[in-house]
Amino acid sequence: MDAPVAILICLDTSLGDPYSDQRRQYAEFLMGVQSVAMAGSTMLLAAHASGLGGVWMCAPLFAPGSVKSVLDLPQEWEPQGVILLGYPAYEPQPRQRRLVDEVSRFV
Repeated sequence: MDAPVAILICLDTSLGDPYSDQRRQYAEFLMGVQSVAMAGSTMLLAAHASGLGGVWMCAPLFAPGSVKSVLDLPQEWEPQGVILLGYPAYEPQPRQRRLVDEVSRFV
């Protein structure tokens, strides 16, 4: 809760390809959302490799209009998440992980 750095991750909706049908246009939007999430994940991995602690929060999804207004963001920017970064106060214990066979299906 005391992270000194917060990075807002946004999707720039003006960058996607235009499609004439709604189904494909929505798929293009979802691909953009996935790309933003992958970029955030890569940032978290890089932070960890540098000895930083980080966490992804999806809070901007609950109030995108307020976030855009307060930060004076362009209309095309859709806030997707916030990455909080800092040096960890402590090293948490690893969580118990489920077996791959419990969470995967190979076909």
